[in-house]
Amino acid sequence: MQTFKDPLRHGHLRVSIDSDTKIVNVGYFGSNWVDPSVKGKYDSVEDLPEDIQKKIATLLFAPTESQDVVASEVVGVGKHLSESVFWIYM
Repeated sequence: MQTFKDPLRHGHLRVSIDSDTKIVNVGYFGSNWVDPSVKGKYDSVEDLPEDIQKKIATLLFAPTESQDVVASEVVGVGKHLSESVFWIYM
Protein backbone atom coordinates (compact mmCIF):
# COMPACT_ATOMS: atom_id res chain seq x y z
CA MET A 1 0.00 0.00 0.00
CA GLN A 2 1.37 3.40 -0.97
CA THR A 3 1.54 6.08 1.70
CA PHE A 4 1.37 9.80 0.98
CA LYS A 5 3.14 12.69 2.63
CA ASP A 6 1.08 15.15 4.63
CA PRO A 7 1.35 18.48 2.74
CA LEU A 8 1.22 20.41 6.00
CA ARG A 9 4.26 18.54 7.34
CA HIS A 10 6.26 18.25 4.14
CA GLY A 11 5.25 21.47 2.43
CA HIS A 12 3.91 22.34 -0.95
CA LEU A 13 4.64 24.60 -3.88
CA ARG A 14 2.33 27.33 -5.09
CA VAL A 15 2.77 27.40 -8.84
CA SER A 16 1.23 30.24 -10.83
CA ILE A 17 1.39 30.58 -14.61
CA ASP A 18 0.99 34.02 -16.17
CA SER A 19 -1.64 33.64 -18.90
CA ASP A 20 -0.02 36.29 -21.12
CA THR A 21 3.71 35.68 -20.76
CA LYS A 22 3.56 31.99 -19.68
CA ILE A 23 6.17 32.80 -17.02
CA VAL A 24 5.88 30.43 -14.06
CA ASN A 25 6.34 31.62 -10.48
CA VAL A 26 7.00 29.04 -7.77
CA GLY A 27 6.73 29.70 -4.04
CA TYR A 28 7.44 27.15 -1.32
CA PHE A 29 5.33 26.73 1.84
CA GLY A 30 6.61 24.49 4.61
CA SER A 31 9.70 23.91 6.68
CA ASN A 32 10.87 20.33 6.13
CA TRP A 33 11.73 20.34 2.44
CA VAL A 34 14.46 22.13 0.55
CA ASP A 35 15.38 21.37 -3.04
CA PRO A 36 18.01 23.68 -4.49
CA SER A 37 17.02 22.62 -8.02
CA VAL A 38 13.64 24.36 -7.65
CA LYS A 39 13.99 28.08 -8.25
CA GLY A 40 11.38 30.81 -7.95
CA LYS A 41 10.81 31.77 -11.59
CA TYR A 42 10.77 29.84 -14.88
CA ASP A 43 10.30 31.02 -18.47
CA SER A 44 7.69 28.30 -19.13
CA VAL A 45 6.14 25.12 -17.72
CA GLU A 46 8.54 23.13 -19.90
CA ASP A 47 11.45 24.57 -17.87
CA LEU A 48 10.09 23.22 -14.55
CA PRO A 49 11.58 20.04 -13.07
CA GLU A 50 9.92 17.00 -14.66
CA ASP A 51 8.20 15.79 -11.47
CA ILE A 52 6.46 19.16 -11.09
CA GLN A 53 5.44 19.16 -14.77
CA LYS A 54 3.84 15.72 -14.31
CA LYS A 55 1.90 16.85 -11.25
CA ILE A 56 0.58 19.93 -13.07
CA ALA A 57 -0.47 17.73 -15.99
CA THR A 58 -2.37 15.47 -13.58
CA LEU A 59 -4.06 18.44 -11.88
CA LEU A 60 -5.26 19.89 -15.17
CA PHE A 61 -7.96 17.21 -15.09
CA ALA A 62 -9.16 18.19 -11.58
CA PRO A 63 -11.87 20.82 -11.10
CA THR A 64 -10.77 24.30 -10.07
CA GLU A 65 -12.22 26.30 -7.18
CA SER A 66 -15.27 28.39 -7.94
CA GLN A 67 -18.13 29.82 -5.94
CA ASP A 68 -19.91 26.46 -6.15
CA VAL A 69 -17.04 23.98 -6.02
CA VAL A 70 -14.09 23.55 -3.69
CA ALA A 71 -10.92 22.53 -5.53
CA SER A 72 -10.56 18.78 -5.69
CA GLU A 73 -7.47 17.39 -4.06
CA VAL A 74 -5.55 14.71 -5.88
CA VAL A 75 -3.98 12.77 -3.02
CA GLY A 76 -0.20 12.90 -3.11
CA VAL A 77 -0.23 15.39 -6.02
CA GLY A 78 -1.92 18.65 -5.00
CA LYS A 79 -4.85 20.94 -5.90
CA HIS A 80 -5.85 22.93 -8.99
CA LEU A 81 -6.97 26.20 -7.40
CA SER A 82 -7.73 28.28 -10.49
CA GLU A 83 -7.06 28.26 -14.21
CA SER A 84 -3.44 29.26 -13.60
CA VAL A 85 -2.69 28.43 -9.93
CA PHE A 86 -1.74 25.04 -8.49
CA TRP A 87 -0.62 23.68 -5.13
CA ILE A 88 1.91 20.91 -5.68
CA TYR A 89 2.60 18.59 -2.74
CA MET A 90 6.24 17.72 -2.23
